This record gives sequence, structure tokens and C-alpha cells, in this order.
Amino acid sequence: MKKTTHEQTKIHNMRLILRTIYGNSTISRADVARITKLTPTTVSDLTEGLIADGLVAEVGFGVSIGGKPPTLLSVPSDARIAVGIDLGDSELRGSLINLRGETLYSASLPGNLKGDEAVNQVIALIDLLLEHVDRKVFLGIGLGSPGLVSLEDGVVRRAVKYQWQEVPLKAILQQKYSVPVAIANDSHVAALAEYIYGIDPNEENLVLLKVGEGISAGLILSGKIFAGDGSGAGEIGHVSVEPNGQPCRCGHIGCLETVASLRALAQMTREVFSEVNGMSNDAILDRLVRELEEGNPESIQIARRAGEYLGLAVANIVGLLNIHKIVLAGPISTLGDVLTESIVASMQEKALDTLSRQTQILVSKLGTNIVQIGAAALVQQTTLGLF
Repeated sequence: MKKTTHEQTKIHNMRLILRTIYGNSTISRADVARITKLTPTTVSDLTEGLIADGLVAEVGFGVSIGGKPPTLLSVPSDARIAVGIDLGDSELRGSLINLRGETLYSASLPGNLKGDEAVNQVIALIDLLLEHVDRKVFLGIGLGSPGLVSLEDGVVRRAVKYQWQEVPLKAILQQKYSVPVAIANDSHVAALAEYIYGIDPNEENLVLLKVGEGISAGLILSGKIFAGDGSGAGEIGHVSVEPNGQPCRCGHIGCLETVASLRALAQMTREVFSEVNGMSNDAILDRLVRELEEGNPESIQIARRAGEYLGLAVANIVGLLNIHKIVLAGPISTLGDVLTESIVASMQEKALDTLSRQTQILVSKLGTNIVQIGAAALVQQTTLGLF
């Protein structure tokens, strides 16, 4: 066992202090010492360093209980800004995210390139975002990529969409920008965003089902991303649900993506509403939502069919993990109650009653920036230890 060095202890204590201040709107040095069980001298010394770095600010005075009132500390929301990139849908989308998960600026570029051209497009998007951030507060770059991504070394093992195989994206970006870079599967970082900023941040376990151009699940177990032994946990979009179904872009037949993804929904909608031919998948989804709002029976049938297959996937998750909170995110969550009610009904039909009755199916409220927010949170977690 390696002996902990003085510098490692200092970093640990500084992160503990920062996390404690971050978790409270305002707090005194004395209360930080009480909560962390560090000495007042250690808290005072390390806090001065955090103030000098701009990560902590003195924001006023507390109530005196005899003597001088305590000075209150806080972590300013914009003390550090991270770039968050979503590589998972039809466009490359990026945002500047502050320490409270708030989006300060967003940009996008076409996401239809492959191989090295796709890597260059990612760099072009980062450059575009960096034009709008003060480098003094620039923390780092977080990315959520589709496919198999090694969380530890930042290598994209396989991403069918971009035809990437063993692409060392983290190393490429660190070499170019000389800042911390964190990369994970897009659903994994979306689950992290939901865990930190979502509907019920008190839950220790959750599954986030992200349904867009592809389908995958992000797992948070005991407050941490669970990536699996081979970095492929949650890749349910490429599990076959129709043995004699349509070919999938992964090379297999009848995958969940072929019947319940945005691409599948768009294709089903084209077959019913011929006038949408030539429209983008996103535009077709908007048309489908409007038809649902008007009670169109064909659109209801399309949404229900996708919900039935997603409910099958959820039933397998429930049976395997027995996690009570499953959150739906991604573009097709805009289909509303018709979709979610179909998912719940299908899950209850296919999973053990005792388990399905315990399970909540919720729709994320973090919107279309959920992956960018989660990618930025991953940088904040790995560099500052905030969560």
C-alpha cells in the first residue's frame, strides 16, 4: 500500500472543504471545520487558497452568538466554466456550463461526418465555444459520446455513428488544449446530470433511458457512474427484440434501435404521413407530437408501438437491477403521456408485479442539454471533487 503524501492529503482536504462550501448556499469557516472534522487552522489556511483561486468568495456575515459575527463563504456559480459536448444525436451540440449546471452559451455543428473528419468537427465546435469564455475561469472539457467509451483512459472503443474504433479522444484533446478532459458514454453522463440536478437528487441509484437517434441507458449506482467491466453497461439499443426484424446499423437484426429510436419513429411516420418525406427526423418528430396533441389515431399507434418495445427494455432493467427510479430523456420523451403510459403498461406486463409496482417511470426536466450538463459535471467531479 502506497503511503499518502502531504500533497495528496492537502488536495483531499481542499476538495473536502470546497465540496462542503459548495453544498451549502452560505457557510462559515467554523461550520466547515465542524462538518469536515478538520482543524480550524487547516480550514482557514486552505480556504484562503480557494479564495485566491476565485473558487470561493466571502459573501457577508452570519448571526453573532457572542463576539464578532462569522464571515460567510460561498462558491460563485461562475467561478469555473466547463465545455460540455454531446456527440450522441444528429448534430454535435456543445454548451458552456457553470458550477450549478446552468447553460451560459450553446452552439452546434453538423454531426454527419465520420472518422478523422468527425474528430476535427469536435475540435471546431470546441474552438467555437472557447471564443465565448474567459480562459481564467475555463475548467476543462467534458464529452458524452455514443458507443463504448473507456471512462478511465478516455478512449472511444467503438462508436458506430462515427465509425470510430479505439480513438484516443481524451489524449487528442488534452494535447491540443492543455486542460483537463473527461469523456464517457453520452447516456452515462446524462444519468450523472440527472443524479446531480434532476427530479430527486436524494436518490442513490437511478437508470436514465436516453432515446434519440440511438438508444442507451446510463446507470448510477450508489452515487457513481457504473460503466461495466468493458465500458459497455447500458448498451441496450443493440439488443435484439425482433429476431426477424430490420437490419440495424450495428450489423445485427431487429435491435431495439430499429423499432423505438428517433430514426425508427421517423420512418414509421413517413409511412403514415407521406407529406413528411424529405423532412429531417427532428422535424418529423415535431409533426408527430402535433398529431398526438390532436388525437390522431395513427400517431397514437406509432407512439404506443415504440413505448411497448421500450417497456420491454425497462422490464429487463427492472428484473436485473430492481432500481426504483427510471428516467426517460432524449428527443422522443416529448411524445408525452401516450409514450410513457405505454412504457409503464408494457413494463408491468413483462416484469414481476412486486418489482414493477415499486418502479417509477419519470421524464427528465433537464431538457435537450442534459448530456452537455452531465459532461461538464463529469469535469467538475474529476477536477474539483464537487460531487
